[in-house]
Amino acid sequence: MRLPFRSLAWSIGVAVSMLGLSPGAPLAQAEFCNDPQGYCAPLLDATCLEAAGAGTLSVGAAGGAAKNAADGTDCVQQLNQYRDCLTQVATECPAPEERGGSASVDQGVLEALAALGGVIADPKTVTEYYNNALVFQRRGDALSARRMYEKAIAEGADYIDVLDGHAALVKAQEGLLGAREIYADLRRQQPDNRSIALTAATLAPANRREEALRSLIEGDDPFEPAWYEISRLFSLDRLGDQSLADKRSEKAALEAFVSADEAGRIYRWFLDKSAAEAWREDAQRRYAAYRNRDTDFDAVTINASPSNDSWTITLFVAEAARAIRYRVNGGEVRDTGKLDMIDQRTGAPAPRTYFALPLGTETAQIEIWYDDVRDVERGPFPVTFSAAQAFADFTYNVMENLTQGWVEGRAWDENRFLIYFSHLVSYRCGLDEIRYGLDRDDPDQSFPMSPCDPKNPYASGVDDQLFLDLKVKPEKIIVQLKYADGRLSDMREFRFD
Repeated sequence: MRLPFRSLAWSIGVAVSMLGLSPGAPLAQAEFCNDPQGYCAPLLDATCLEAAGAGTLSVGAAGGAAKNAADGTDCVQQLNQYRDCLTQVATECPAPEERGGSASVDQGVLEALAALGGVIADPKTVTEYYNNALVFQRRGDALSARRMYEKAIAEGADYIDVLDGHAALVKAQEGLLGAREIYADLRRQQPDNRSIALTAATLAPANRREEALRSLIEGDDPFEPAWYEISRLFSLDRLGDQSLADKRSEKAALEAFVSADEAGRIYRWFLDKSAAEAWREDAQRRYAAYRNRDTDFDAVTINASPSNDSWTITLFVAEAARAIRYRVNGGEVRDTGKLDMIDQRTGAPAPRTYFALPLGTETAQIEIWYDDVRDVERGPFPVTFSAAQAFADFTYNVMENLTQGWVEGRAWDENRFLIYFSHLVSYRCGLDEIRYGLDRDDPDQSFPMSPCDPKNPYASGVDDQLFLDLKVKPEKIIVQLKYADGRLSDMREFRFD
């Protein structure tokens, strides 16, 4: 019969008085549920606790099957009263979410039983069966441990660590295929047991495991511990080598798990607090490594450089690649080929990271694929090539990194001074305007340029002006560039001392 909280407290007080022990101060229900060991402690004196820990007593043993303490105290009676108290606590306390907590009262009960040491002779609850399973495992008695796990599961144990412990023994004894069959049966028998569903998903074939786990987090009531197992699928420890996609998947799963844990929605699915802490510590350790590591960027980008006869398209892949392929404007898919060198990240020949386009190409739709470090094809990644933007970007990079050589002054004779703009003019396809000012602090004139010829971008025409022809040598010239895409350079000063 289940006793309400006040009746339970009264019955424990009576038992304490009958045993001649001094009860502790009354506990509020929150303390009663959160600290069952402390609440039931007055039923067990130090002599009996020491005897239990030494293994000379067995909780629930009958008659002469157990010895009393050396001083004659009836420890068997005390231990049975103590266990009954813990069982009643486990029965009467509401679920954690109903009392504003995150831990199950069963966790406290398990800790209390574990503190006694030894096997409970006549277990009746999930917690007692699990306690015995752990004791048998520590003793190396796998068959007895498995039997206790099965009793706990038959009682409806919906705790991840209970199912994990059972599954580990079953795999060791029956193999992976046998474990899958056993857990398929358990799912049919207890379709609402979410910990069974999670364990069954982790036993699924590798190519279906992620799908099985993700099915548990779908809908309005997701089983959020599944995020941890999903994160493990993509972890460095599991894979050995991680692709960029693996890192993104692991980070997303860890973020969801840590968020659920911080909100108190994970802890209650564990009977043993240490098992919950192990998950928490591992998840936080791996998630911390991502907090200062950006994974949200384009997997593939390009840079285009014009020469006298073609565009060189250089590919930047955000991770180690075993092979790279591309297609232009829906045409044939081509491999970039291999370099005569080994990429130490993959242990294989490094792929070429460039290919050529005809110089007269104005626009192109490029698709790029690559094989990642685990030989999984990624892509296609679409990239738009625009010759106008490529000229602007290329010219910007050159000019902003080589600012000293924009113009050059030369005294032709005493009455003639030339300022050469030929270097800037050769990049006219990426420039909209060259602005300059003589002996002043801002540009007030524009240097003339002929129109860009995309098929011959660096050539100068016979009528092109390449220099300023001055009668007097200026002290300085201010130059500012307007690039073809509208960007403005800083104003640069060049002195002719």
